[in-house]
Amino acid sequence: QLGEGISHRILKDMIRAQKKNRTMKVFCFHGPESFVPEGLDRLLLHSSPTIKQAMEHWTSKQEQAPLDRIAYHLFNSNSGISSMNRKELFDKNTLIGTLYTRSFLNAPPEG
Repeated sequence: QLGEGISHRILKDMIRAQKKNRTMKVFCFHGPESFVPEGLDRLLLHSSPTIKQAMEHWTSKQEQAPLDRIAYHLFNSNSGISSMNRKELFDKNTLIGTLYTRSFLNAPPEG
């Protein structure tokens, strides 16, 4: 469990360290670095968008570099992704397929 399963333990360790007068720095990824481009949650939770539909959505929202993030929060447990087969996960016509394919190909950023 990459998200909460790791982050909660790490945060607790960081808070303990801070109490021992150690410096703690926190960085939040936001804007064009966010792991959730504008509307990604709605796109994944309420539909199975094509890459074209997703890009049209992000263009309308003026979202910067939605396909060039270092990571994505894909809401696996409640978006249906966890029940997809390999063919569905790597269908490059869909948003999910594009993200999965790019992550395994180590594709360079677009634009």
